[in-house]
Amino acid sequence: AYGRLLLGRAAVYRLDHQYDAAEADLSAAAHLLPDDPAIPFNRGILAYLRGERNAAIALCELGLNMATVTMRDHLLADLHADDRLSDLLAAIAP
Repeated sequence: AYGRLLLGRAAVYRLDHQYDAAEADLSAAAHLLPDDPAIPFNRGILAYLRGERNAAIALCELGLNMATVTMRDHLLADLHADDRLSDLLAAIAP
């Protein structure tokens, strides 16, 4: 349950442009939920927002490849919801 809380808080930090805090929560969540596809996916979003496009694509694709179909749809919905991520969305889900 705490791992999910960390993922949620990381998302809030990301939306508030607090990328270091978001990364810290994702790192902590990775120790609790090592197989959760949302972790590499969200790390990819952070990489993209920091200007690291190639790393972002690789991380997001890793997360999507780990995800179930339902989870994949949920992860991609996060990209659809944020206009700043439209180029990343186009790169990983053309």
